[in-house]
Amino acid sequence: DEIPKIMRKREQVLEEENKHLMYLVQQSEMAAMGDYQQHEPFSFRVQPM
Repeated sequence: DEIPKIMRKREQVLEEENKHLMYLVQQSEMAAMGDYQQHEPFSFRVQPM
């Protein structure tokens, strides 16, 4: 009976870690986009991504 509980717990932990990683990736992408806009405002407007 313990095994399924442990497996579920591990799945939850992995899910939380995954959410956290996705959040970090989003943050760094947004920061990179912000930097890019500051350094290259003109080319950013010419070629929207």
